[in-house]
Amino acid sequence: MKGNAEFSGEERFKLMRLVREMVGGPITGYMLGGMIHAEGSMAASKIAMYREYNFRSAEDLVSKVAGVRSK
Repeated sequence: MKGNAEFSGEERFKLMRLVREMVGGPITGYMLGGMIHAEGSMAASKIAMYREYNFRSAEDLVSKVAGVRSK
C-alpha cells in the first residue's frame, strides 16, 4: 500500500494512533452520532451533521492533536 508522498510514515502513524484512541470500538461512531443529535431518526441526524459540520476546522484540529501537518 502506498501513502501520499506529502506525508511521512511517522505522520501517518501518529494519525492512526490518534484514530485508534478515539474510536475504541465498532459502535463508537454510531453512539456518538446519537449523543450529538438525539432527536428524530438516525438518518436525519446524519444528514443534519453532514450539512452543518465544518470539516476543515476538524481536519486542522486533528492535525494539531496528532502532531502532523495539515494540507
